[in-house]
Amino acid sequence: MSIVNSSILQHPIQLQFIGRAGREFVQTSLRNRGFVSHTASINTSGLKGNHITSTDVNLTAFNWSQNEINVGDMYSMSCKLIASNDANADHLHFDSATSLDVTSVYPVGENLIRGAVDRVSLTALGTIVGKEIVPGDADHPSGCTITLKSVDIDPITKSPVVWFTKHHICPMPSLESAARMWQEGAIVHISGVVVGYDSVSFMWISSVNCISVVGPGDANGVQRVRRSRRQIRQGAVIAANDGIWQQMIRAYASRNMARIGMRNGARHMGSGRDAARKRLYRRNSIM
Repeated sequence: MSIVNSSILQHPIQLQFIGRAGREFVQTSLRNRGFVSHTASINTSGLKGNHITSTDVNLTAFNWSQNEINVGDMYSMSCKLIASNDANADHLHFDSATSLDVTSVYPVGENLIRGAVDRVSLTALGTIVGKEIVPGDADHPSGCTITLKSVDIDPITKSPVVWFTKHHICPMPSLESAARMWQEGAIVHISGVVVGYDSVSFMWISSVNCISVVGPGDANGVQRVRRSRRQIRQGAVIAANDGIWQQMIRAYASRNMARIGMRNGARHMGSGRDAARKRLYRRNSIM
């Protein structure tokens, strides 16, 4: 995790955590800022579903008197992920408004704990910074893993931070155009399930259910769309970032409305003069 310029657009990750709350994680720096954390873990079975592991996390909240949780209880909560990409446990920031004590509904038992494996859903917005083809085998088709860079404001330090996660797409799309879109620099929105943790690169791994490209990763944003003057005059839809064409339309409309106004005004003036002549003619005829 590193601190970045505060002007960078936020690309957050949200987790729907489900798991058991552990003991309080005592840290003076957290207490001084009004935060309290409890240890917890996310249980996953890996990309192939054959190796269950447990990865430590911290359930962290501000104003603990309103967000207190009970040690040993099972919780489902919507959390903001702030990852570190190092050996320290990542923070899942939650609020009581989006958390549920599952123990109040179901008694905690081994079946419930085992049922929480691979149940942490994820939504992420970020920039692709890496892509790796994953070969298949007899039981699993080939796919690819993309590395995503995310940016968000750390609630503890109030500073923007950046970190990286991995997201596995399987099988590979059959359309070549779809695969080409997932190139480095593309900004994507991902929905999936957390299935593992890379203990070497300290990155979370998700299995992707849905991925959408929301924009290129360059500074210019969405590419400009050019249109001909004829299309503009025919009322073609103009993209929001086509400033040149919009100015042309405004100028074109202003000139033509001015001409129309002049013609209408002249017509009205002419009609007025004709009526005056007719009235004068009738008056002279009567006299």
